[in-house]
Amino acid sequence: MLSLSEREKNGIKIIEKAASKKNAHFFIDSGEGREYSTDTISIMNMSGWLIPTERKSEFETISDDDRWNDTWDAFFCFAKWYIVDDEILIDFS
Repeated sequence: MLSLSEREKNGIKIIEKAASKKNAHFFIDSGEGREYSTDTISIMNMSGWLIPTERKSEFETISDDDRWNDTWDAFFCFAKWYIVDDEILIDFS
């Protein structure tokens, strides 16, 4: 079994892969519960910003406080995991 931190990294990779399929990057704000763990993955629902790839650099340069304004509100969402045919998938809503 992998360590918890390695399993969490694998869970984040699943979220990052799902975001990249939307030509975006997911910036995590916080965990929102509904945890799921295996020997290799630990994942939970997350809240954060799903930022289009072309705006990623712009978003990375602002402070945490500045992320909470009208410019970025439309990008705030939840990354919720679910399983289909033994595969963990992510729904951004």
